[in-house]
Amino acid sequence: MFPGGKQINDGGLAEKLKKASNRPMTKKERREQIISFVYSGLGSKDKRTKKEVEQSLKEQGLI
Repeated sequence: MFPGGKQINDGGLAEKLKKASNRPMTKKERREQIISFVYSGLGSKDKRTKKEVEQSLKEQGLI
């Protein structure tokens, strides 16, 4: 529901999110989440690819 009480049809998304929140992430999901988080935090002038970010995280022992 949006502010002001406007309801939307989410096609079952709310239920899927609720189910997903009740199970732990797999190691693969957690790894991908870390890569995505770091990549999304790069500034627009940073031209590194997601693959390069992944390699850097590996080299630092973070994934």
